[in-house]
Amino acid sequence: MTPPPATPSNLGRSLAQARQAHATPTPSPGDLWRARWNDQAGVLLVLDSITTPRGAEEGGSQVNPGHLIRVAAVSLDSDADETAAVAAAETNTLHLELAVWVRNEATVPVRVLDYKLGELTADLMDLPPGDLNWGATDPRTIARARQRDLLDLLAEAEWAPSGTGNLDLDTVLKGADPRAVAAALGSVPRAAALRRGQVDLSQAEANSLAEVLQVPAATLLSATNPPLPEDLVAAMDLPEVRSLVHRLAARRDQDEVETWRTAAYGVQALAAREHNRRDVRWSARIIAYFDAQLGEQRGPDQ
Repeated sequence: MTPPPATPSNLGRSLAQARQAHATPTPSPGDLWRARWNDQAGVLLVLDSITTPRGAEEGGSQVNPGHLIRVAAVSLDSDADETAAVAAAETNTLHLELAVWVRNEATVPVRVLDYKLGELTADLMDLPPGDLNWGATDPRTIARARQRDLLDLLAEAEWAPSGTGNLDLDTVLKGADPRAVAAALGSVPRAAALRRGQVDLSQAEANSLAEVLQVPAATLLSATNPPLPEDLVAAMDLPEVRSLVHRLAARRDQDEVETWRTAAYGVQALAAREHNRRDVRWSARIIAYFDAQLGEQRGPDQ
């Protein structure tokens, strides 16, 4: 069956159908995904399967690396130069002409993947390159640079606080009005415990205290909470969990990153109540948390 021509109406229809389906399977090579972080979004081609680095690297450290995946930037048109491959409409399930910027590839955290758009059905190596770029004034030079900027942004995307839990808050609290701090935390004993370093702030408390201390809430969370377990961050990074985070953030009219952090600490609190803390099944705890927050009940096969 011959795919329909790539017209603006077909483009809008293809993207609307993908948005409505909001499919979040495990990303696989050849998948086309919508990526989004903050107010920036784009299309990515998945090049490799997910990898999960563990622990610290020699000579440095990795803080909550989560799942990583190698991708290439994609433009929803065929206006490509020789650094990109041209994918005709019949080579992808979106039935659109695409430019795959094969030299604009990067390793990004899986957390930036929003939902699956479709698949590239042809071998990337078999796709022809675009026409020769004539230089800095070529519009495709600007398009390529924008795709690079997006990949650089996505590569740095982080939602998990990177604190140690051992930071001294004396400097932060010095000079603050004790009554304002107590009001932000809801009680004088809670404020006193914070000064003694005996409080793990919740997201809501950090938000309230941030206004009093003029310090970002994320900084306060990092200063008062130990890092989230790497395997929990990795589990929370997966697209199906991000979809739940997005729904919960919309319901609460809340920032998505803030909702992610709140959810992760909530899941960690559920695990802390378990008798066997050495064998935490994060997926089950995550499902339980979001079922409770969204008021849903899943069947045994869901």
